[in-house]
Amino acid sequence: AARTGGRILYNDTTRRMGRRDPLAANRAAPASRAAPKADKSSPASSRAGSPRGPPAVDPAKLKIENCRGPLKKTSKSRLSGRAWKKRWLRVRLDLKDNENYALTYHKKEHDDARMTLALAGCAVRELEGADGWRDFRVFDAHEAFELRASSTEERRAWIDSLRHVITVADARARWIEANASPRPDASPPAARAAEDSDRAAP
Repeated sequence: AARTGGRILYNDTTRRMGRRDPLAANRAAPASRAAPKADKSSPASSRAGSPRGPPAVDPAKLKIENCRGPLKKTSKSRLSGRAWKKRWLRVRLDLKDNENYALTYHKKEHDDARMTLALAGCAVRELEGADGWRDFRVFDAHEAFELRASSTEERRAWIDSLRHVITVADARARWIEANASPRPDASPPAARAAEDSDRAAP
C-alpha cells in the first residue's frame, strides 16, 4: 500500500490479500463437522417401506361436503319415456379396508339405496344439449347415472368431487387386489394335479 496526500492507495496485491473469502471458513472446516449420513437401518428410513392401509378420500378435496346431496336423476316414464326426478345421491366415505367407494341414489335422504354404482373404473362427463349446462353423467362400461344440478357451479363441484373419489377408488381397488388373502382351500396348480392323480389311481 502507498500513502499519497493522506490517503492510502491499495494495489491489486493488497486488495487480493485483504479481501475476505466468504467460503474460506467452509473450506477450512474439519471433515468431522460434515452432517452424518442417514443410517439406512434406522427406524425413520425403514418406515417408508412398511405396509400401509388402503388409499382414502381426502375430505379437503371434496367440493360437495361429505359427497352427498340432492340432485335430479333421469328415470323412465310411461308417458314421456324419460323424466327428471329429485333424488338423494351419496358416496359412503366410512369404509372397511376391503370395501371400495360407490355412488348410490335414494328416493329420499334416509331411504335405502335404490341403485349402486361402484366408482372404481368409472368416469364423469359433462352433458351437452339445451339443458346440458347443468347435466352430467357418471358411468362405467355397464351402468350410468345421468344427473342434473341446480347450477353450473354445483355441477362443477360434483364433478370435481366425484373425479377425486374415482381416482382414489381406482388406487384402492389395486390395493385390495394386492392385499387380498388367499382362500383357505387354495393350493398351487402342481399340488392340485398331484392330488387329482392320487384320487384317480386304483
